[in-house]
Amino acid sequence: MTDLTGVLAEIAEVAGETAALQIAHAKGGLERVYIPTPERLAAGHWLVDLVGADKARAIAQRLGGGHIEIPMGETARRARKWAVMRQALDAGKSGAEAARMAGVHQRTVRRHRNGHSGAGADDEDQGRLF
Repeated sequence: MTDLTGVLAEIAEVAGETAALQIAHAKGGLERVYIPTPERLAAGHWLVDLVGADKARAIAQRLGGGHIEIPMGETARRARKWAVMRQALDAGKSGAEAARMAGVHQRTVRRHRNGHSGAGADDEDQGRLF
């Protein structure tokens, strides 16, 4: 289980952690979103489409009737870890030190150094499949 706070913790409390993370991923940090009251929540609303009618209704019961800001949640944590790791490496720290400072595995640091930090990274020995 992740450490959710604020609005995401409230969403997780009424609709589950998965729903909270789905909302953070889809809407976090991008904009203020409108959560209608349960009686105004209709099929086709982004919240219903994202988490389903029952969970959307529970969220609307708790938070509905206005605009709220959705934090980035895990996305922001990951970005912070990568920034700490990059700063440590740029400062000449060892891979182990950078991993410890960023709270990631040493393998993550090695992959980052070797350019395999994201989907679609080329492997010189392997090449691209598509």
